[in-house]
Amino acid sequence: MNIYKLIYKTDASALSDLVKHGIYKKENNKYVLCNPNSAVVRVGLIEKTPAVINSDGDTTTPATFYSEIAYDVMTEKTIKFKKSNIANVTNPKHKFAGIQN
Repeated sequence: MNIYKLIYKTDASALSDLVKHGIYKKENNKYVLCNPNSAVVRVGLIEKTPAVINSDGDTTTPATFYSEIAYDVMTEKTIKFKKSNIANVTNPKHKFAGIQN
């Protein structure tokens, strides 16, 4: 099983790329997995710096986030994604259960 940690500027560009690579297909205006052994997780925006909360529980400094939207893909396929879509992850926010990634 291959695990890919990916980033995209928009959800639309992510879906388009995942269709192009045969992860998703569109049926009846819905995206469905091409292979039932695959999985896609929209991780979302990744926190760059955490919020600062004071002793009263108020946010004194809001969190900041990276601008890209993160996705994790698990598939049996070996795929060459564009380098600009491959995330360099050192502290993953999501892991597939039972899979080392």
